[in-house]
Amino acid sequence: MSNRLNSALWGLLLLALGGLVLLYNFGLLDAYKLMAAYSVSVVLALVGVAFLVLIVFRQERWMFVLPGVSFLTLGAVVYLS
Repeated sequence: MSNRLNSALWGLLLLALGGLVLLYNFGLLDAYKLMAAYSVSVVLALVGVAFLVLIVFRQERWMFVLPGVSFLTLGAVVYLS
C-alpha cells in the first residue's frame, strides 16, 4: 500500500508542477518571473551539489561527476540569463 501512496504523491506533484509551468507559459505568472528564475537556478545548483557530495562519500561512484557538473552549469546559466 505504501508503494501506491508513494506513486500517487509523485503523480500529484508532477501534475501540480506541470500546471505551474503551463500557467507560467501562458504569462499568468509574469509578476513572479524573476523569483521563478532564481528559484529554478537555486534548485538546479542544489541538485548539482548533492551529486558532488555523493562523490565525497562514495568514491567508487565517479560517474556522478557528470550530472553534478551539468546541474551546476544549468543553474549558472539560468541565473545569468
